[in-house]
Amino acid sequence: MDETQFLQFIDQHQQIIHKICWLYRDTPEDREDLFQEIVCQLWKSAPSFEGKSRFSSWLYRIAINTALTAFRKKQLISDTPRPSPIYRQLFPMTTNKWNASG
Repeated sequence: MDETQFLQFIDQHQQIIHKICWLYRDTPEDREDLFQEIVCQLWKSAPSFEGKSRFSSWLYRIAINTALTAFRKKQLISDTPRPSPIYRQLFPMTTNKWNASG
């Protein structure tokens, strides 16, 4: 599959990619990023397309796998524990005495 064929297939089936992006991302910016990631993965995987299935089926499988991977990565990042600001509640300071001059 050459670049022209690939771009034609993407153009013909972009609705599938857009639908997946809408399902797995909340903001337009995130959807656009996911769309680009899916197209990149499809391009990398294009040599493996053997034509044994419809192009749309192959595209859908790669798009879903890419979306799930991106979703999991985002979940891991958001689930990563961060230091709690509890120390601010335990030790409230109105002035910063460590940086005070004099």
